[in-house]
Amino acid sequence: MIRQHLLQHVLLTAIDIDTRRLPDAIALALVGAGLLLSRSGGFVPLAEGVVGAVAGYLLLWSVYWLFKLATGKEGMGYGDFKLHAAPGARPG
Repeated sequence: MIRQHLLQHVLLTAIDIDTRRLPDAIALALVGAGLLLSRSGGFVPLAEGVVGAVAGYLLLWSVYWLFKLATGKEGMGYGDFKLHAAPGARPG
């Protein structure tokens, strides 16, 4: 399972470098897989995995808005938020 997560992150990195976009199908699959792993007694209980995913998402969302308010420019896209939620779903 962890090897699959690493492969998906490598794939997303290559896609992001090439297209400057992160496909929802892959980014959200990482979040879902992390939550399923938590549900099945993986690293943390499911509730902690959900809190970790939300915290990971909101952390970059906050940085995005602070940067946008300070500069008037978008520094990253919403795919980055979703990708950052994935590790939070696993360890909580």
